[in-house]
Amino acid sequence: MRLGVVPVGQERAQRGEEHERYVEHLEALKVKYPNCQIEDNIELEIGKATASLTARIDRLEALLQNFSRGDAAAEALLRLGMAYQTGENPSRSDEALARLAQEWPNSIWTRQAAGYVPWTSRTKLTKAGS
Repeated sequence: MRLGVVPVGQERAQRGEEHERYVEHLEALKVKYPNCQIEDNIELEIGKATASLTARIDRLEALLQNFSRGDAAAEALLRLGMAYQTGENPSRSDEALARLAQEWPNSIWTRQAAGYVPWTSRTKLTKAGS
């Protein structure tokens, strides 16, 4: 092994530990500042950093239930749609992305969603975001 080169498995483990510490710090912020104005954004960051796909989906769904009109909701819908796609649940993905286009038609997250939906749904997103 060359000096300064980290084996791939070890690099993944280090990234996993970094994500865990990041989530711990975010959870500590929530405890220290309960009901703060950026609580939905903290929840979004925790969801994005969650390694388990199932836990990430659960976290994003809870965020959308608790902060349905919060400023993190549009990005949460995009991330939820992407997570459903990764989990091979295209109908749930389409539902989340259609909701994004309907509720936030002019959002940057809606424009980004056009790259994640199947070709048949892409025109619906583009028209909704126009």
